[in-house]
Amino acid sequence: MNRIERFVTYAMFLMLTLWIPVALFAQSPFDGTWRTNMGQSKLSPKPYVFSVNGGMYDCSSCSPKIHVKADGQDQPVTGQPYDTVSVREVDSKSIATTTKKNGTTGPNRVGPCRTMATL
Repeated sequence: MNRIERFVTYAMFLMLTLWIPVALFAQSPFDGTWRTNMGQSKLSPKPYVFSVNGGMYDCSSCSPKIHVKADGQDQPVTGQPYDTVSVREVDSKSIATTTKKNGTTGPNRVGPCRTMATL
């Protein structure tokens, strides 16, 4: 190795040893304080209100309202983004629903005391 090659090698090594710590301590775009502009936020104006009583599932906050049997079978619904809904009671405090659109299964929902809830 001649002197020029050795000098270039040392210079590159020195640059790397100085630049790597600088890059590690730089802020990421996710650091700092995030502020929400509530004027631009589109939040749900009302909560979902549903119940299972006497083997019937009622969603009074849905538009249009849903009133189907909670027997685990596909029940036809109209005016929703899905064609059928299947509702079953998991236990005394939670239900599981499955929606289908043209035979394709949508998201499952279990609530309110289970870990998975996608509304």
